[in-house]
Amino acid sequence: MTDDPLRQFVLYELQTIALTILVVLYAIKIWKLMKLPVPAELPPARGSLPRAVATSYASPFLPWSMGSTRKNLGHWVAFILYHLGILTAIAATFTIPFAPQIMTAPVRWVTAVLIVAAFAGAGGIERLTALHQRASGLGLDVLVEVHDEAELEAALGAGADLVGINNRNLETFEVDLATTERLAGRIPQGVVLVAESGIFTNDDIGRLERAGAGAFLVGEALMREPDVGAALRSLRRNS
Repeated sequence: MTDDPLRQFVLYELQTIALTILVVLYAIKIWKLMKLPVPAELPPARGSLPRAVATSYASPFLPWSMGSTRKNLGHWVAFILYHLGILTAIAATFTIPFAPQIMTAPVRWVTAVLIVAAFAGAGGIERLTALHQRASGLGLDVLVEVHDEAELEAALGAGADLVGINNRNLETFEVDLATTERLAGRIPQGVVLVAESGIFTNDDIGRLERAGAGAFLVGEALMREPDVGAALRSLRRNS
């Protein structure tokens, strides 16, 4: 991705140009400030230094504290917007070039990711392959979820070695364990089959195991139970 010329330009050359423009703008601003006339005599300083420093830092947020903005609130709004824009631009200039490294850094708190083949869209196998490679490149285990033959073919073509068969139709929300039984025979050797949805009893576990499932994703059955531990032990009995 970083070999694309346009991306390289946006991430590096364009950022350098933006930073240069910001430096020039601030130099002009400082030069104009230095050209302002200085009073011949200044009144003696009064009050404490800490309070004066605090007031100077707080003045941008107190439009009534400066003569120019007290009479014209529009000047204060322009002042705030100008400096917020400058700060945002500077922050982006020093952050955007490192975005690729941030996005591709190892994920510390995530070990696996679920990719739903039904949501891959028109990209099909190409989209699934790109997502699978990206997640695998981050060191993640990738579970690709399918519901029918076409999605299973796309998942296997994308290189998935961990395939979840969802017994729930995401369009109608109907659940049928026969979905796993129908598709399990198409899973090649070496690919782990995960049965998903519609699992409520130990008999369901046994049925799906006989079909070839090596792992199970259970959610609703456990969420409905007041004692999740006991429900999980019941599901695992003799399995």
